[in-house]
Amino acid sequence: MVMDLLGICKRDLGLTLYPREVFEHPTLAALGSYLAQALARLHGELAPASASAQAGGDQSWRMPIWGQERPFVAPAQTLPGPVFLLSSPRSGSTLLRVMLAGHPDLFCPPELHLLPFETLAERQDALAENYLGEGLQRALMDLTGLDGSASQQILANWTEQGMDIPMVYGKLLELTGDRRLVDKSPTYGFSLSTLNRAEQIFDQAKYIHLVRHPYAVIDSFVSNRMDKLFQIPDQEPYGLAEQVWRGSNHNILSFLTGIEGDRHHTLCYEDLVRDPEQAMVALCKFLDLPFHSALVDPYSDRDQRMTDGVTAQSLPIDDPNFHRRKTIDPSLADAWKTVQLPRPLGTDSQTLAQIWDYNLPFDSPLTGSGQGAQGKPLPDSAQGKPLTPPSPSVTPKVPWIQTEPLATMAEQTVTVRGLDLRLCTWGAPDRPAILCLHGVLEQGAIWDAIAPTLVAQGYRVIAPDLRGHGQSAHLGPEGNYQLLDHLADIDALTQGLGLETLTVVGHSMGAMVAAALTVARPDRVNGLVLAEPVVPGVDDSTETADQLTAHLDYLAHSPTHVVYPNHAAACDRLRQALPFLGPERAAALTDRILQPVLGGVQWTWDPRLQVRTRFGLSGGTFTRDRYGQILQGISVPTTLIFGESSEFVRPEDQTFQSQRLPHGSVHHIPGGHQLPLESPQALVEIIAAALPELKS
Repeated sequence: MVMDLLGICKRDLGLTLYPREVFEHPTLAALGSYLAQALARLHGELAPASASAQAGGDQSWRMPIWGQERPFVAPAQTLPGPVFLLSSPRSGSTLLRVMLAGHPDLFCPPELHLLPFETLAERQDALAENYLGEGLQRALMDLTGLDGSASQQILANWTEQGMDIPMVYGKLLELTGDRRLVDKSPTYGFSLSTLNRAEQIFDQAKYIHLVRHPYAVIDSFVSNRMDKLFQIPDQEPYGLAEQVWRGSNHNILSFLTGIEGDRHHTLCYEDLVRDPEQAMVALCKFLDLPFHSALVDPYSDRDQRMTDGVTAQSLPIDDPNFHRRKTIDPSLADAWKTVQLPRPLGTDSQTLAQIWDYNLPFDSPLTGSGQGAQGKPLPDSAQGKPLTPPSPSVTPKVPWIQTEPLATMAEQTVTVRGLDLRLCTWGAPDRPAILCLHGVLEQGAIWDAIAPTLVAQGYRVIAPDLRGHGQSAHLGPEGNYQLLDHLADIDALTQGLGLETLTVVGHSMGAMVAAALTVARPDRVNGLVLAEPVVPGVDDSTETADQLTAHLDYLAHSPTHVVYPNHAAACDRLRQALPFLGPERAAALTDRILQPVLGGVQWTWDPRLQVRTRFGLSGGTFTRDRYGQILQGISVPTTLIFGESSEFVRPEDQTFQSQRLPHGSVHHIPGGHQLPLESPQALVEIIAAALPELKS
């Protein structure tokens, strides 16, 4: 009855349901209410998603059970390597598996879901409430000729014997004989440690990475309600689907970076359905197998390719939509063009999509748009021409090759010189460090549009909120916000984090601090980038008295913040100061540095930072002449970057700095003074080109 109900809901309501959902709502009233909510969510009739989900899905994600990063016990000896078919869910892996199943030298069962678990018992507990675990049983049925009941008893016996996953793989390899096992399980991409376990268990395994346009994957994930199949707690469906596509693919890319080029092969789904024979000839060459015509005719004998369930009433273990077709449909290569998403993809997803030259027009062709995600004309790939995936042995044409998972910003608080500083970080802790320093009244989060590209090149990005800024602690009446104090904080921070060598990027006032740190600690800094660096003014003794008077007056009567009635008003104020900021970016930066007060909200940074004299009176350390000496003392490769329309750094100040850095390179890019926020793409391209070459 349950299976009949699922079929009726799919036919009449266009709603994909899973058996567990029915069992969890055992009365008609409960099930009716649940179906109404599911339909409302499917058709976008629920309340608007959270701000973080609307921002393009760049928030972090973690899957239950099989998506957890964890250590695994290494087996006593490795097994002969199978072939792993890796992809995000809804990328066409069922079609490719069934096609490969037509080769007599391959054994291609439905999804095994073995790698994420230590033992068979653990796997049984994790997958007990859905049918994802049936792929292993279906494989045994095919290998042994047993029915569902007898094969289930074998698994029960193995579980009682305490079999671990390497032992289960050993049994499968023994039963497959001379054929090579193909393990196709899209959940493997959810966790980098799961992928690494394949190398722990097997010797010389091979990997096929199947990728598909994110629009098609996201639309299919949402319409098929895959979050319910994977038992993911309720989240905004489009944001979750984007996270799954991005998270799976950059985990796979990161993993394959450490695998020899002759052991992994990338295949775009669009190429597979447009020209199946060419795609399968290339795959056979990769697998060292002869080509067979049955590879490109998956529907003729699909009953022999394990496309059914373990019983006559069971759901197919792979994609149920596979059975709706009679032949490979080349039009599916362009299915993404009809997809209309509720918002553009996030920055990380856009960066990842460019690796395969996937065009991302936010305005769907249904509305007549001919522009890409950045307003550029659609490339050839959007006009129906084949996509060319990056070759495993050739560096992709874009500069952000995956070496680590693309990063979303994480935050932590560290105590430096008795003061709590807030750190924004991106990337893995064990990667070479890039330290990014912001300017006056800014915050570490201004680097959020730049950091993912640098992380994708193999670096970790660290951007502190300087003392008194952002979410870092304020000083008491006796404290200082002098440049020398910021320098001492950064010096102590880099030592405390154990950063033996690092590249330093500074903007505005942060560039002065970066330059001073480079001269003071030349053994620690291996590269320097100064974006719109400010220069102290010419000493004028006639102004010193006035500066001292203003400084003392401010110390006696410290300024206070304006209280805004709400977040929107504060955000409007930020956009008045930075009119180039889009609404979402402005809202994110505003939200991070607001605190509730009586009558509304106000900024978290210390209002005393508005006193400009505090930055000039540094005991003579940062006079114009002495700063010039600092620049002349820099011996590491240095890059100067100025905004073409900047009114902050005068031409004479630019000349002053470039003359004292004769070995530095000078660049001018579109934008004004706030380059990290105004021109992040142009800025990060220059930064990336200036980075030291990583050792392999």
